[in-house]
Amino acid sequence: MMIPRPLLAMLISLLKVIFSFTCLKVLAVSVSLANNIALANNQAVELTFCYENKEFPPHFFGNSTLIPAKNPGVVVEILRELDKEEIGITIKFVRQPWARCLKDLASGSISAVIASYSLDRARYATYPRKQNQIDNTRAFSQLSTCLLHQTSEQIVWDGKKLALESPTTIAVPRGYNIIQSLKNIGFTVYITDSLDQAHKLLFFNRVAASISDCRFTQFPVTITMNKTPLRSHYGHLILSHSFYQQHTLLSEGLWNKLQHLDKNKYYLHYLQTPMLFKQLPN
Repeated sequence: MMIPRPLLAMLISLLKVIFSFTCLKVLAVSVSLANNIALANNQAVELTFCYENKEFPPHFFGNSTLIPAKNPGVVVEILRELDKEEIGITIKFVRQPWARCLKDLASGSISAVIASYSLDRARYATYPRKQNQIDNTRAFSQLSTCLLHQTSEQIVWDGKKLALESPTTIAVPRGYNIIQSLKNIGFTVYITDSLDQAHKLLFFNRVAASISDCRFTQFPVTITMNKTPLRSHYGHLILSHSFYQQHTLLSEGLWNKLQHLDKNKYYLHYLQTPMLFKQLPN
């Protein structure tokens, strides 16, 4: 029986689509298998980690594309320990503007960053998951941001509402997710280039308030910390889709090892060591 030409053309077109899809699936499985075999054979995979070229104490220090030889920050030190623990990787550090880090993560030209969860980032990066939910037990860190202010200022924050005696300016670094929330609750936000600069404006009484990690202790006696967090969230080591797909076993192994590293010892070392502001007013 002769098949009508239009139907024959449709069948051929459908077969081409099925063949192309099958080839792509086979290629993806082959690449993943080859990379996981390389991991099993102890061939180190380079993971390019990108972080901002502005200070974000205690996470990283130095307003530069260079990594400080001493006291580079909690993030660098923890990842260096992870590098030693996991023989399957070699971590390469890159510093550049944060927006560029995220853009390069999306394109796959860098392998990883540390960031909080967002729907937008989840579109182009892979988070640690368990039963299709974000797995916070394998997070890099749990962060709480607290309010620092001049003790002379009447500022009350109960976790939901802010009470101000008068219009109040708070210094916050550019690009922080918390900026809009601070505006919404009543602050006038002054944007700075770094957390270092924001703190100096506060400590030298140029602004009424700023923010910090809630574990931060190195501030003058003229400053008060409100221990009720403005924001609490998890920071995750998130991986480019391409890195995760090519090195699935390795990626899961990295998150598992992070879960068991004693990360708190690094945070306590930096947060309790007076190394940032050596010429502050007493």
